[in-house]
Amino acid sequence: MIIDEKLMLDVLAKHSSEIAQWMNEEIVHATNNVCPEVDPVEGLPLGLQQKLRNKRAFRNAYAGNWIYFAYDGRIASNFKSQRELTYFCGRCFCCDTVVGRLLLRGKYCFPTRELEMLFGVNNMRDSRKKLLKSKIPKHYKVIDALFDTCL
Repeated sequence: MIIDEKLMLDVLAKHSSEIAQWMNEEIVHATNNVCPEVDPVEGLPLGLQQKLRNKRAFRNAYAGNWIYFAYDGRIASNFKSQRELTYFCGRCFCCDTVVGRLLLRGKYCFPTRELEMLFGVNNMRDSRKKLLKSKIPKHYKVIDALFDTCL
């Protein structure tokens, strides 16, 4: 079968934005959560697996693409700020609770060094101190929805 090159170029030009969008979607699906059947909790280092108190919320964040495994072994996040990431980690690892718009410290220690290495960020300890002294992040309801589905 012979394909007319001009016809092919016309079709490509006409549908190039759709093709580009389709290709971008495929790339996002290929990079985010490469193996969705893999348990994200098992992808954590052993020390963090033992310190993770709210596994269901962590799995919900993974399923909702809030966190995903990068190719270098770190976990990347789609949270808008480090403050939101710290808020999420505090609720997952320390069992922090929210009363109104104030964050109350949980009964477990915050694994600062391990989380900083895992997410590739700095100053999570300072971010956590600021969260405990002031109000929780603006978009806390989105993060709390990950926990509200947990019983």
